[in-house]
Formats: sequence, structure tokens, C-alpha cells
Amino acid sequence: MNDDTYNFSYNKLKEEGATFQSQKPILEIKNWIQLHRYKNDYYVYKSCDFLNHQIAINDSALVNWTMEGPFANKIVSQKKVDSNKYEFELKGSEDWKIKIYLIDENKKIAIFEETYMNEKPTYSLMTDADTMNQFPIIVNNCEHHKQSELDFDTINYLELLKKNGYK
Repeated sequence: MNDDTYNFSYNKLKEEGATFQSQKPILEIKNWIQLHRYKNDYYVYKSCDFLNHQIAINDSALVNWTMEGPFANKIVSQKKVDSNKYEFELKGSEDWKIKIYLIDENKKIAIFEETYMNEKPTYSLMTDADTMNQFPIIVNNCEHHKQSELDFDTINYLELLKKNGYK
């Protein structure tokens, strides 16, 4: 973990008066990594520049990895909506929300819906980082120079949510 980025974001929240109150976690899975779909199968992908969308959730914070590194976000509120839907209100460099829809309990696959400052939501397909070895891994090896990244299948997240009883 890039300690500088994490410490900067954490200290900024503390300067703004944020207190990190321990709460009972509502979700068993703590560490998430992005899944991609290629030719209708799911893969974990290690990009050439090592940018892999990851999220870690603990009892008081959510850490979101960006191109700059990991950013701390205070969990303002968390709610288990039903057995497979979770909502988090977060305070970071900006206020934002994440809705997590667990669409495959056995494989621990979820759709993350992220909304920043009332903008249109963005979606990611995520899985439990601790069990990601159940999926093949594609590695874009670029030892000497940047390589083109793989073009993955486009996922219609709204259709996938609807198919799983949401939206």
C-alpha cells in the first residue's frame, strides 16, 4: 500500500474533524478486487500499469485504490438493505455512496454502484480478493515498456442487476 497517499487522505479527514467510530461490519467480505468479462467468462486482470480497482472495508473506513494510490474514506453510515444488498455513505475527498449488490453468493461476485456528489453512478464487477484464485488471471506483462490493455466485453450492469432482481 502506498502509505503517502493513504496517510494524506486519512490526515485530511482528521483535520476536517472526522472521527472514525468502530461499527459492527455488515458485510463479511472485507477485500474486493475487480473482475472483468472476456468472451463471456470472468477473469481477474493485472494491467500493465498495475492499476487494479480494489476496495477494502473495515469497521470504520473504506479504502478505495485509485491511480494515485489508496484513499481512506470514513464510513458515515452503512445499511444492510436485504440479504444481498448493502449501502454505504462515505466521506472522503468528497461525499459519495456505494451500493453493493451480491449477485452470486457462491462465487462471491458483486456489482458495486458508486455515486459521487449526485453524479451518474458508475459500476464495477467485483469479487472477494481472498478467493479470487477461483477465476483465471490475465497478466499484461510489460517489463520493458507500456503495452496496450486488453479490450474486455462491455457489461450492461443495469441489465445484470435487473436479471438478479434489482433496479
